[in-house]
Amino acid sequence: MRARLWFYGIASVIVGLLLILTIGIPARTNCGGNSAALSDCQTYVLALLVEAADNPGHPFLLTNISPETRKEFAFIARPNHWIRKAHYLVSTEPLIGAELPIPKDPKNRRILIVCDTPFTNVPERRFWHAPPPIHVVGYSDGATGLISPAEFAALDRSTFKRLDELFPESTH
Repeated sequence: MRARLWFYGIASVIVGLLLILTIGIPARTNCGGNSAALSDCQTYVLALLVEAADNPGHPFLLTNISPETRKEFAFIARPNHWIRKAHYLVSTEPLIGAELPIPKDPKNRRILIVCDTPFTNVPERRFWHAPPPIHVVGYSDGATGLISPAEFAALDRSTFKRLDELFPESTH
């Protein structure tokens, strides 16, 4: 009888601790943060590459985009409520013949867009270990990826401009 009471007491303590830990751990979600930035960067890169493909063999400048793409970029420039304080920096260097069509070798690609704010929701949090903050980028081969704050700091951003300054005419 005493052993049974002892067992129930220990089991109650363990269940109580598990409930406390479960309540204390925030809900895991991949909404917002890098998930939203990955989507925006993917949309930007693909739209830019489609525009550039319309003028094969010629250097393509960001200023040469169609009015429809201009509206799309203005929409992307205003990050949604998940990443309200983030800004996208975009390369103003022309896409040139060697980059179009899309390079097959990842070494020949370059960053066309980067989110200036690092987030921690991708990769997904595991238990109580939050992943380190990372930045989202979009490459000239159409891919998106993640770079560390150190890689972001080392990135030569002298030819990058804020997307919301280049395309200010839309609001969410």
